[in-house]
Amino acid sequence: MLKRSLPIIASLAVLCATPTSAAIIIDEDFEAGYGVFAPDGQVARTTATGGYQTCCLAFGSPGAMANYFIAFGGGNQPSGNILSTTFNTALNVMYSLTFDYAALGAGSENLYLEVAGETFTVTPNANPNMDSNWATKTFNFAGIGGSTTLKVYSGGIDNVDAIFDNVLVASIPEPEVWAMLLLGFLGIGWQMRRRQELQPVTA
Repeated sequence: MLKRSLPIIASLAVLCATPTSAAIIIDEDFEAGYGVFAPDGQVARTTATGGYQTCCLAFGSPGAMANYFIAFGGGNQPSGNILSTTFNTALNVMYSLTFDYAALGAGSENLYLEVAGETFTVTPNANPNMDSNWATKTFNFAGIGGSTTLKVYSGGIDNVDAIFDNVLVASIPEPEVWAMLLLGFLGIGWQMRRRQELQPVTA
């Protein structure tokens, strides 16, 4: 009995020793402050009642309009390199960067994200009803090994402020990991089927 169970136990051991999901590095919603980020320049951590209530009908994070978010530019002021954080990455390991973004005011303003030698750009269009204007974007980047800086800043256009929330940085499991998981599940299924076929038939 134990001998027959050994392949199943071995397959389960492989699955347990294999990472089954992405490792989260940054998960920041700015509800308790700037969190792991450091502001520098024209930046405001605010809510719908924290400085913009006179210009817009209603806005906030996609899930709850009372949530805090980051506004780049401080009203009509231009912005610069104003939000950054540093974390460690492994060389050539793939990571995902996901965030919510929108804009306040009139017109549009680019929002730039620099990480691991790459620059990603989104261009939100300002809309008075921010609850319907939020969008979510994901970019992938390769780790450079060691200390890695994520820097976020806007285009510095007067009368429009890009806004930013719900930042998530996580590692992406490599294809080899998914292949090992699939083989492990196939092995377990095969062993369970074989055991059923070998069950003695009793009268």
